Amino acid sequence: MRLLQIAYHNRSLSLYAKLGMEVRGSFAAMHGTPMRERMLGYDVRPATIDDECAMNSLCVRVHGHARAGEVREAIEGGTARVVERLGRISGYATKVNYFAH
Repeated sequence: MRLLQIAYHNRSLSLYAKLGMEVRGSFAAMHGTPMRERMLGYDVRPATIDDECAMNSLCVRVHGHARAGEVREAIEGGTARVVERLGRISGYATKVNYFAH
């Protein structure tokens, strides 16, 4: 199980520690306007239904499980994005916010 929580909330952090969970990393919330610059060799674009299999395969390779329902819903909802490098999908996001992956 993976749980993300706000690091400064010590009461909940203590509770999760008492329940046997371990801190495995820290994350940052970034706010602001994107630079709108392209990185040479990387293409970010909206995901299509043709990308679904590659997105699920990448999720299994990275996380050990698929999120096929979430991926399909994000593609159909128009929120999913993929990044291609050298003609293949090397990353994706179902949406950019706290409740997506």
